[in-house]
Amino acid sequence: MKRPKEDYDKYCFHVPKPIPEGWLPEQYAKGKLVPVARLVTCAFYEGSCRNASVAVWDGIVKRFTYVRHKFGDAFLEEINTVEQDDGHDLFLPHFEIKDHTDPRVVELKKLLGDKNARQG
Repeated sequence: MKRPKEDYDKYCFHVPKPIPEGWLPEQYAKGKLVPVARLVTCAFYEGSCRNASVAVWDGIVKRFTYVRHKFGDAFLEEINTVEQDDGHDLFLPHFEIKDHTDPRVVELKKLLGDKNARQG
């Protein structure tokens, strides 16, 4: 699913390394990122990272889970938020997805269901 042009202007930006003091509050104030304190457990978020644009927040382990596609396979991966920067890829949550018929959400829910069924 492609984002409209105005979404690119608002949500596509570079995360500086290291993240300077004051940068995160500025992004929150502009509405570009959802703070970790406002993330809802089991909610799906539109956002950005190297490999995905949708992820689900796990409030227990404080990480996002997303679908990774590699060599024709699809599997789940976990990723930190910008507030938990460990020098690796980060998921930047822009807003909560309310439409759970979005194909990316449907795929993620299916894989999460399959994972939970296997752990049984």
